[in-house]
Amino acid sequence: ADKFNSVLPEGFEIIRSPESGLRTPTDRSEIAFGRYEVTYSPDVITADELAAALDSGELVCEKPGKVKGRRVIKQVSVSDNILSCEIVPEENGNTLLKISMPCGDAKTLTPVNLDDALSAYTGRRIFAYHTVRTGIYTADGRLF
Repeated sequence: ADKFNSVLPEGFEIIRSPESGLRTPTDRSEIAFGRYEVTYSPDVITADELAAALDSGELVCEKPGKVKGRRVIKQVSVSDNILSCEIVPEENGNTLLKISMPCGDAKTLTPVNLDDALSAYTGRRIFAYHTVRTGIYTADGRLF
């Protein structure tokens, strides 16, 4: 951690890191999903609009991929890959979305993919006000 802290900008600090500093491919293959807390301003999307979009089953994004060694853009269903989600309206009018999505393999989805899918669904640019990954988990729910 000290090695990283010496080169980070002021105000940033690594609290802990693995002893080796790197994870092995075997360790990475254990990763199944990530949990995120994503905050949206009501000027961008309301809680009701967000709920309707998530319930629609029609959220799709484009992701780069490979088919037979060639780079392609794939259409990926975000709706089919949301493992869990909860919408929490905040007192200040923002909407907090607690969401779990696959990560660690070709099915990896990020909050940016979610924003792209919401943008395509609503027809306007949707972007998170604030995003935090709260954890990475194994298939059996253990914190990675």
